[in-house]
Amino acid sequence: LQEQIIIWYHELQLLVEQIVTLSGISHTAVYDILQLYDDFGTVVNPLALPPGQKRQLTHTDLVFVQGLLDACPTIYLDEIEESLSHQRDVHISLATLSCQLHHLCVTNKDIAHEALERDDLLRATWQGEISCFHSHQLVFLDEVGVDDHTGKRRRGWSVTGRACV
Repeated sequence: LQEQIIIWYHELQLLVEQIVTLSGISHTAVYDILQLYDDFGTVVNPLALPPGQKRQLTHTDLVFVQGLLDACPTIYLDEIEESLSHQRDVHISLATLSCQLHHLCVTNKDIAHEALERDDLLRATWQGEISCFHSHQLVFLDEVGVDDHTGKRRRGWSVTGRACV
């Protein structure tokens, strides 16, 4: 529409009143567009700053954060903030850090644990040995309620669409 206003005014030599009627915008807006065109030769102000606040983390800082998450997916936000402060001399709030992680498409999710003692060969060997017994000869204990890992972190960071392991 702004380019059309320039064409109407300069090439078709329409009056501002006619442009206001055709475009449906105010007199002030039409005069502002014409003034920008006269000053800069364009309808966009080249001196205007982009909208929003400048990002506080540089690309290098984001690579550093991604490296931290790759090395330790269960790291807490305050630990990331502390690492940025001590190693990169970057001081940001937890809210800003959380927003940056969101922009990186990194989410916090439950960790998918796999038993460390899981061994398919050992399991097959055990099944072969136990198969020589009858069921009335075996006694099993249920340890489902036992959790030796209550101190472990249960949530971690991972890219959206990928499980955190």
